[in-house]
Amino acid sequence: MNNHDLRDGPQTKCQICGNIDLQPVIDLGIQPLADKLKPIDSDYIEETSYPLEQKWCNICGLNQLGYIAPANVMFGDDYNYKTGVTKELISYQAEMAADLFSSLELNKSDLVCDLGSNDGTLLKGFQKTGVKVIGVEPTNIADLANADGIPTLRMPFGEVAAKEVVKREGRAVLATATNVFAHVQKLGDFIRGLEIVLSEDGWFCFENHYLAEIINTTQYDTIYHEHLRSLSISAIVNLFSQYKFSVVRVQQTSRYGGNIRVTVRKGIHDCLDGSVEEFLKKEKDLGFFNQDTYNSFKEKIVSSKIALLQKLIELKKQGKSVAGYSLPARAVTLINYVGLDQDLLPYVVEQPTSLKINKFIPGTRIPVLSNECLESSCPDYLVIFAWHLKDEIMNHLRARGLKATCIIPLPEVSLIEL
Repeated sequence: MNNHDLRDGPQTKCQICGNIDLQPVIDLGIQPLADKLKPIDSDYIEETSYPLEQKWCNICGLNQLGYIAPANVMFGDDYNYKTGVTKELISYQAEMAADLFSSLELNKSDLVCDLGSNDGTLLKGFQKTGVKVIGVEPTNIADLANADGIPTLRMPFGEVAAKEVVKREGRAVLATATNVFAHVQKLGDFIRGLEIVLSEDGWFCFENHYLAEIINTTQYDTIYHEHLRSLSISAIVNLFSQYKFSVVRVQQTSRYGGNIRVTVRKGIHDCLDGSVEEFLKKEKDLGFFNQDTYNSFKEKIVSSKIALLQKLIELKKQGKSVAGYSLPARAVTLINYVGLDQDLLPYVVEQPTSLKINKFIPGTRIPVLSNECLESSCPDYLVIFAWHLKDEIMNHLRARGLKATCIIPLPEVSLIEL
């Protein structure tokens, strides 16, 4: 078995299978951490940046960062992401909880443990089904969850946290992780924690960005320091085969611009359906093990960068007013890679309840303001950085009576009138 507890710094081998012959995908430069925003009233802003380079493994099909920033720096007391800010995500996670309760035939006496539970949004969905819940969250957002009635341990999930959960609540029938598993640095500790926290034949269900959709829709903005890896089913099967777990089902869903929901079961089990084999075959057919696939991906990334930069420069010359709409972490990668500054993008707006309001976008002096300012500022153009939610966002803007042209930066630059 490979050592899956990864160290900070340069990564010289595959995080899953240990292959030392990693191949290049894209180098996005030296970038700041996506969720570390400094207040705009700070007298002096000091930021630490780290290399942001993606590589791929020709044995297990994993895509991963070539450098890991320190976890204690990325996650801590000034974390700025809160799941419950996004209404669409609240609805989606409520549906996910109801679906898992039904499809896994859970009972109201069962315990569900959410790993990287953030503000407890998913666990609120499970609470509605009547099951017992507990969260594990390493950042200050755990305090918000506890205050909101969601019992949450503030610590990273691993063997220590798993023992604490069992001590407090007993073993869980289901553990979940949404947009978390790709963040985990101590993978070995995490999976050993699963072995402790789950009951016999218990379930682990996680969702993350899917490599196929990342490549097909040029989602280089999903590459940032928190995302240590972009997952393929080939890599996931390889990982869990090294432990006493079985990948039993794979589903593709619509969140984050295309993600996968993977169901894993403790022990040796047959697949619930033919989905695992279907995905493995599809990944070979899509060229996950071919350098040409990644060369083409890089070419599309560079083309999209040039197109967006040219469009914003053109609008600047024409005297048009431009603002950004929404600031998911992925937007920080795009803004820094393209090289946007306050001359081309004077400000970006977020929902009024966002923790990012009145702070600077990392790596820039571009402020984040409440989207309530749009009625008075009336920008001619809005860059939709949460472009994977463009339909929901534009419907919201139309309902407010706002008039602007929306710039959709990916998969390729396009313009849509409100």
